[in-house]
Amino acid sequence: MSSPIDIGQATLEMEHPGLVAIRFKEGNVATPANFMASIEARRTHFGDQPHVALVIAPDDTDFDPSLLRMDQYKDSGADAFTLAMVFVCRNPTVLNILEIYYAHHPAPYPARLFSDEQEARGWVDGLLAERGN
Repeated sequence: MSSPIDIGQATLEMEHPGLVAIRFKEGNVATPANFMASIEARRTHFGDQPHVALVIAPDDTDFDPSLLRMDQYKDSGADAFTLAMVFVCRNPTVLNILEIYYAHHPAPYPARLFSDEQEARGWVDGLLAERGN
């Protein structure tokens, strides 16, 4: 539906109404700055269209420990345009870190973690169908 938009550490693409895919690049380190950059890019390009954010992280994704200390979404305004946050990564360590993060900082919208992209997309399709998208 839209052409991929390069934001440095990732690309964003509105795949269809209600779904924005964020594909982080190989060698990415998840930092508070990267989280905020992706939120701001979604706000700038797709903030007028509520959407599910489908985050696809490569297996080699690493985390800055400071990411876990604070709620990255608090006061970001992302809840105004985010229907759900869905993370996909085959690396179990990445998923475990995200589980810890969301246990300490619950999102103001549904947040789901998947190791399989097709399974994640099935969940997203179901959510969007429930909403009439």
